[in-house]
Amino acid sequence: LDAPKTILIQTWYPAASDRSSSTPFVIYDGDDNQLDTVYVNQKINGGQWVTLGTYQLTAGWNTVAVSRWTDPGSVVVADAVRFTEVP
Repeated sequence: LDAPKTILIQTWYPAASDRSSSTPFVIYDGDDNQLDTVYVNQKINGGQWVTLGTYQLTAGWNTVAVSRWTDPGSVVVADAVRFTEVP
C-alpha cells in the first residue's frame, strides 16, 4: 500500500473432506507486525470468498501467510487472497 488503509481480507479455496479444519492464515502489516491469526475450516465454505477480517494496514508490503502447520495428515489450500479497501 502507498498509505495506511482499512482493508477487508478474504480467501478462496476448494472445500473437501481431506482439508484442514483449522488452517492458519497469519496477517502481517507493512512493518512486519503480526496483526492476527485466523483459523479457517477448509472442509466447508469452499468455492466462494471467505472473510478473514477487516484490518488497519500500514503503508508497505502487507502480507497474509497460509501455514501448513495444522491438522496432521490434512491438506491446506489457498487459491487466492483478496484485499479490498473499505471506505
